[in-house]
Amino acid sequence: MPGLKSYLQVSAPLFGLTPAALYERQRALVALQAIETVGGRGPGSGVPLTSFNAAAILISVLAADSLAEVDERVVGLIHAKVRPTQRGEPAKAGRPTFGAAVAAVLEGNCPAPLRFVSSIRVKRSWLGQISQGVMGLPADEPMLEFPSRAPSARGWDNAIELTAMIHSSKLEQLVLFTQGALSQNDTEEDDS
Repeated sequence: MPGLKSYLQVSAPLFGLTPAALYERQRALVALQAIETVGGRGPGSGVPLTSFNAAAILISVLAADSLAEVDERVVGLIHAKVRPTQRGEPAKAGRPTFGAAVAAVLEGNCPAPLRFVSSIRVKRSWLGQISQGVMGLPADEPMLEFPSRAPSARGWDNAIELTAMIHSSKLEQLVLFTQGALSQNDTEEDDS
């Protein structure tokens, strides 16, 4: 089974970071127990390529400018549960986490409310957002919000709020790349 490290080496340009920088984020997320690992030594052990693991890396890139900022706040955001948006929509049954919702987007296997995702955003007040819209056009308001309960060094009432977003064209490239990598992963498992 291909590992996350191999995926990150090839997909690094889509993330806008070097393969080494992405691998260091992987290591930090493993240390924080935020991504799935397989125990043991040798082939088949380590950090497998899964849509959730790829989503955790993407969330860490959006949430933290540097490796030093990949901490419990990022983990809290990965595991944040969905809440109703300002439009008054009720929270969906099962209350997916931000990591699971981003993983579904990367798989291209989205349930109905995530079918037409145009962007994924992280506000540095520790809020994840998935927006719906037409590919190539920015969405005005988020469709799903995932507030983190993780402690923030700056608190929730920041005078300045930072937002990082992956837009539709780059997101579409990342989804296609991830789908291809996961399908190769499935083919290799079938051959075993």
